[in-house]
Amino acid sequence: IPISGFYTLKKEKALLDIKTKAVDVQRESFLFNNELTLRQQNTESAKYQRLLETDDRIIALRSSVKEASLAQLENGVINSADYLREVNAEDNAKLAKILHELQWLMVQYDIQHTNGN
Repeated sequence: IPISGFYTLKKEKALLDIKTKAVDVQRESFLFNNELTLRQQNTESAKYQRLLETDDRIIALRSSVKEASLAQLENGVINSADYLREVNAEDNAKLAKILHELQWLMVQYDIQHTNGN
């Protein structure tokens, strides 16, 4: 091997080492960002789980208020507009739960996507 070839080989080896270290840094950065994203997504998933539990309680309360309003309507204590307001409130609570279920499912999909599944 001529001397010039030796220096070129040495430079190429040094360049390869630098590129290898750069790839290692990129890999570590990717893994760190991926872990951070997963933690955020898991936090968001837990938030929607809590909202769904709250939604169930709200729906149960709205349903009992609607039933009480129906009895009041039948006894002439309230008018039909008041009763319809309670019916709409129960329906809105059910819609809110459906929205939270969809948001939770979207987060579950994002978690699977982030994990590579």
